[in-house]
Order: sequence, then structure tokens, then C-alpha cells
Amino acid sequence: MSSERQLREAASAALRYLENLAAPSGEEDALRTAISLLRAALAPPVSPAEPPATKAAVPAEEDARYAAVRDALGPDLLRLAERANLDETFIAGRLLGARAPFTATEVALECFGMPNKHERERMEQVIEALERAGLLERLDPAGTRWRPRAD
Repeated sequence: MSSERQLREAASAALRYLENLAAPSGEEDALRTAISLLRAALAPPVSPAEPPATKAAVPAEEDARYAAVRDALGPDLLRLAERANLDETFIAGRLLGARAPFTATEVALECFGMPNKHERERMEQVIEALERAGLLERLDPAGTRWRPRAD
């Protein structure tokens, strides 16, 4: 959670600022109160918090799809896809779980909203990698429509 980390860093910076601030007379109590509140906010919780909710058990079929996606894309393309906010959950669910034929443009629109040329290219790379791995099949000679390969 980077936003939580950023918030803690900002609060720590504010605390350091307040500690180094020379308060005008009469405002020292307010400054001490602000410092103690920030210290309390930054202190670790006294009682252990509930463990974070674990993911629901993933059905074996979905787990196999995720593994197939990771194997088909390889570490480099998987990392590039994740940098474009195209995660393996979407790829496995939408591309390998599709019930109807699809185009790269349709899927890119669904995933990115209004995809730019780089996001469309990344989607095409992912689809072509899944096709090379035998997970998708091309439906037309122009290579614009795919569907999951029927086993």
C-alpha cells in the first residue's frame, strides 16, 4: 500500500518540522499537543491488528489458467503487461475464459477504457503470445479475431 506509506512519510516529515519549530510564546502547548498527536498516529498499534483478509480460495481451473498465462507470457512480457496495468487475473479471466470471439481492440477498450497506442500494442503482444502457446486460436486470415482454444 504505497498510499499508506506515503501518508506515514508525510506525517513523519510534519513531526520533524514541528519538533524543530521554535514556537512563539503562548503557542507551546498547542505545539506539544500537535507533536504528541503525530507521535501517537505514527506509533505501531498496541494490539495486533487482524490479519489481512486472504484471497478467497482460487478454484483449480482458475489457478491452472493463471499458471498457463505466466508460462505463455514469460517473465519479460508479464512484467511489461503488469506495468501497463494488465494483470494476469484479467488476462486469464477475460482472454482464456471468453465465451465469444474477441478482437485485441475490444479487449483493450474493456481493460483500459480509451487505450493509447502503447496499451493496444501491449494487448496485441499478450494475445499473440497466448496464441503461440496454443491457448488461443485465430479465427480469420487477417488475424483480428481470436477465441480460447477448445480442448
